[in-house]
Amino acid sequence: MVHKAKVVEIKKHKDIPLESLERCFTMNKIETRILYSLELQMIEEDIQRTKDNKEQLLKNEWKKKWIEITAMSLS
Repeated sequence: MVHKAKVVEIKKHKDIPLESLERCFTMNKIETRILYSLELQMIEEDIQRTKDNKEQLLKNEWKKKWIEITAMSLS
């Protein structure tokens, strides 16, 4: 269900040029690093809460790949 206030807000800004919106929704390198750090913390906490060892191993493998990909995106 979409809240009426959100619909009104979207309609109010529908004619904003894409370039203006991109400036609002982009992150600089430091902001991106912060986001990735928070995501990594959440991933690690999830792995620690996982009881099944096989599932932990799978999640750790996925985490390694995720770290590689995010590191490439920062460079």
